[in-house]
Amino acid sequence: MHHIRDCLPELKTRVNVLTAQCQSLLNSYGHPVEDHNATLLQIITKFATEYCNTIEGTARNIETSEL
Repeated sequence: MHHIRDCLPELKTRVNVLTAQCQSLLNSYGHPVEDHNATLLQIITKFATEYCNTIEGTARNIETSEL
């Protein structure tokens, strides 16, 4: 019983530090995605636009070694 009482404060501190580190890491990734469907649609639209620009030759970074 004494061992639990002695170890519990250190364990609580360790858990709080690890939780803060994980939260900090999550915050560094940016804002969470609110609407998954809208985000997916934006990604597909951007890809399609860039693909068409590459085919038309109007893209900014055209890799000529792969064409």
